[in-house]
Amino acid sequence: MCCVFLHRSDYLRSGGFDTNLNEWGQEDVLLFKNFAQSNITVIRSPDPDIFHMWHHKDCPQSLSDDHYKDCIRSKVLNEGSLTELGYMLLRDEIERRRNQRKGL
Repeated sequence: MCCVFLHRSDYLRSGGFDTNLNEWGQEDVLLFKNFAQSNITVIRSPDPDIFHMWHHKDCPQSLSDDHYKDCIRSKVLNEGSLTELGYMLLRDEIERRRNQRKGL
C-alpha cells in the first residue's frame, strides 16, 4: 500500500504505470522501478495515518507462480490480524483444553 505524490513531468519521464497489465497487482512495484531507473529521487516515508480501504482481491489460477504468491501474500497481509492467524493455527489445542475443562 502506498500514497504517491509526484510531479506530472516526473511521472511522464518515468514511463508511468504499465497500462498493459491485465492481472492483479504489481503496478505499484513496476512504477517504483520505473522511477528508480529514471534517476528520479524517491523518498519513502511511512505514515501511520494512511490506511488501506478493504476491497476484494481475486487471485486467479492463471497468474504465474510468483505473481500468484504475491497476490496471496497481499491477501494474507490485509485480510486478518496475526492474532486471528494464531487462533486458527491453535484452534485444535484451544478446543482440547475447552473440552478437558468441561470434562468431555
